Amino acid sequence: MTWRAIFARPYIEGAGTIPTERLADLMGALGITLDPTQLAEASEQLDADKAGTVSYGEFVMWWNG
Repeated sequence: MTWRAIFARPYIEGAGTIPTERLADLMGALGITLDPTQLAEASEQLDADKAGTVSYGEFVMWWNG
């Protein structure tokens, strides 16, 4: 499954974002398991503005980074 497909799932908010607490679900759907430290680091990088969400654009830049 691609990240594009993941962002189309029902838990995605209408603005094209996912709640930061769903990041583990997103990564798991992509076949990637993050340990708690890795998940915390990814969350911090992806939610630098501390909004509690990860946008599609932020994720794509991080993923391709």
